[in-house]
Amino acid sequence: FKIHVALFKQFDSDVRERGALPLVVFFPDLETVVRGAAGQPPPYAPLQDELREHGIDYVDVREAFLAAPPIPKAQDWFMPGGHYSPSANQVVAAWLRPRLFERVRENGF
Repeated sequence: FKIHVALFKQFDSDVRERGALPLVVFFPDLETVVRGAAGQPPPYAPLQDELREHGIDYVDVREAFLAAPPIPKAQDWFMPGGHYSPSANQVVAAWLRPRLFERVRENGF
C-alpha cells in the first residue's frame, strides 16, 4: 500500500513538473462493479482516501457503470480474461470524456 501511495505521489509530482495535469483513473473489474451495485465500497477505497489526502486527483470509472442504464448482467460488460466489452468501453468513454474536459477547463489547460 505504501509503495502504491509513493508511486502515485511521484507520478503526480513528475507530471506537474512537466506542466501537465495528472489524473489517476481507476478501472474496476467485474467484482468491483457488482459490489458497487450492491452499495459496497470498492476494494481500493483506502487508496482513494490516501490520494485525496495528498491532493492527488482521480476518477473512478466504477461510477460510469453504476450510472449506466441497467443491463441484464454486469458480466455483459466484461469479456473473458476480464477485459471490458465494446459496450463497456462505450459506457466508460461517454462518462469519462466530460470529466476530462471539466478538469482541463478548471485548470486552464
